[in-house]
Amino acid sequence: ILQLSISLLFYCKKRLKDLPYDSDRLSAKYQLAEVFSFTRAVLPAVLISSFLKLLALIPPTCWRAGIIDFPTNQLLFFPMHAITCVIMKCTLIAQHKGMLRTLWKVMPKYLRRLPIAVSPVETSHSNHHLKQRETDAYFNYMAVAW
Repeated sequence: ILQLSISLLFYCKKRLKDLPYDSDRLSAKYQLAEVFSFTRAVLPAVLISSFLKLLALIPPTCWRAGIIDFPTNQLLFFPMHAITCVIMKCTLIAQHKGMLRTLWKVMPKYLRRLPIAVSPVETSHSNHHLKQRETDAYFNYMAVAW
């Protein structure tokens, strides 16, 4: 999965640069951008999950070697996998802007007041203008299509 995600990330990035804006390719460009953003969000979650699952193999290995007994193995193994699932999902939500935005919309108001530090994203001035031109072109094509 890790190799597939990395390959997909590079492929989408290259295709996004090469694909021109016109009414026929607008949907394809949007879909590529979505795949790229999701793949970028999945990659850290997969890395963290793989590392934690590797750590979760320690109790069964110790049990098979006779170092710990079976109840201790079960006491360590299942909570480690449950924690891995929670951490993976939280990492995925934190890395994907759309999922994070949806989470903030559905969370109760009292939970929204929790202090969560978010570092500002710094972009170069020329990159900002490029994104602005792409956005303008996208909505211009949408207006023409309607």
